[in-house]
Amino acid sequence: MNLHSGYHLTSAAARRLTDKYGDDMQRELEIAMNDGDALRAVSAAVQAELGGKEYRNAVPADQDDCLAALCLAESARRQVDHDELIAIEGARAKGASWQAIGVALGHTPDAAAQAAQARHTNLLRRFPRYQPIGVRALP
Repeated sequence: MNLHSGYHLTSAAARRLTDKYGDDMQRELEIAMNDGDALRAVSAAVQAELGGKEYRNAVPADQDDCLAALCLAESARRQVDHDELIAIEGARAKGASWQAIGVALGHTPDAAAQAAQARHTNLLRRFPRYQPIGVRALP
């Protein structure tokens, strides 16, 4: 795989994995798989090669597939983090406590509120241009 930087690398990685692991409609319409689905497809392929019985029907992955998946990992992680920030903001706007949010994020009840607030702060730092829900009007 020709490793360029930035958008072209991510775009080429998505195109490669869609061509190999995407469904017929995605290939026909030239619609790239989303990053998370592409990562899961390569993960299933690698696990099949390592003997994972539940993945035995997966298309084998080569080195370039693995590198392409790694190109998409940060983009997928960024999207999940952004979605998590919106979900936290939405839960707070709908009246959820920090403790309830922290428990939903997998923390123990005694540490949940502090952990949720810290996660929220970290997500806001990651997306400095994000405008919190409380600043804009909800429909």
